[in-house]
Amino acid sequence: MTTPFRLLVTEPLDGALNMALDEALLLGRLAGTAPPTLRFFSWQPATISLGYGQALDHRIDVAAAGALGIGIVRRPTGGSAILHEGPALELTYSVAARAGDFEGAGDLLETYRWIGAALAAGINRVGAPVEMVPAPLYSQVWGEAVPRKLS
Repeated sequence: MTTPFRLLVTEPLDGALNMALDEALLLGRLAGTAPPTLRFFSWQPATISLGYGQALDHRIDVAAAGALGIGIVRRPTGGSAILHEGPALELTYSVAARAGDFEGAGDLLETYRWIGAALAAGINRVGAPVEMVPAPLYSQVWGEAVPRKLS
């Protein structure tokens, strides 16, 4: 059974405020004081978000980012750096939920599938045709083929 989600669309915020809001939404959900939430948002100014465990190293030119007015922030989730290019070029989403909020929420891959299917259904509903397709066995990361584990 799926718990009803709250939809939250926020104004463009800087990186620190976006990540603080996501953290507050998640903490509220985990405490049981807030419903599961799907949030759509954007970044102003453009921001590089680093994954939780990612080092801020030579791959990010901090001086160049600063000179270009690009912020740098750390996400509470994993992964590697993402350039969020601002409200005219990007729409970002986050999901604050806990195990039991939807079928498969206890499994990471099933969570991604459920969220992807829900987003695709919503986009189709407003008239933009999209579909989910299987991921390729290999992904290109910095020019190298990286095997992916498929379930």
